[in-house]
Amino acid sequence: MKKTFSKMASNFSKNTSPPVEAESSTCNVDNTKPHGTNPITTFTVEFLGEQNADNSCSRRDLGFMGHIQGKWYAIFGDTLWCACGVTDPKNDLDGFHGMVRNSISAATDNALIVHDLNLNDDSPVPHQLQFVPHNSRWGEDNTFGFGGTSLVETNYDAAEGALFYLVVS
Repeated sequence: MKKTFSKMASNFSKNTSPPVEAESSTCNVDNTKPHGTNPITTFTVEFLGEQNADNSCSRRDLGFMGHIQGKWYAIFGDTLWCACGVTDPKNDLDGFHGMVRNSISAATDNALIVHDLNLNDDSPVPHQLQFVPHNSRWGEDNTFGFGGTSLVETNYDAAEGALFYLVVS
């Protein structure tokens, strides 16, 4: 739309306003229903394995990757700690051992191994600290969920980025 509008605007003098399309009073699109045909008709799925950290021990949900200053990072939602002293999630004990609603890891050359960042001082195996804290100004507390969706670079030179996320009450 931006390119189209710029092209339309260039056809008019600086003293003339560009044309504006009339808004339709009815909309025939239902965004809650699928539209069109999926062109992907054949697919396969191959389980590669569990993704684990090389420096902590936890279970986590889907991570979203982002690229900042040449490095890849993963933002995870619910990160459930394994029991104190457990070094492999396959050997975790039953029960709840603590969690954070989100965490961050650095990607490695192996898709199944990440390097956790922002860790606590638990010993012998550290656990993740919460990456995006609860915001009490918004009325959040530890009962609010987190849905991280994207990590994007905003300033290469300063190694800065932005995280898009949804807070669920």
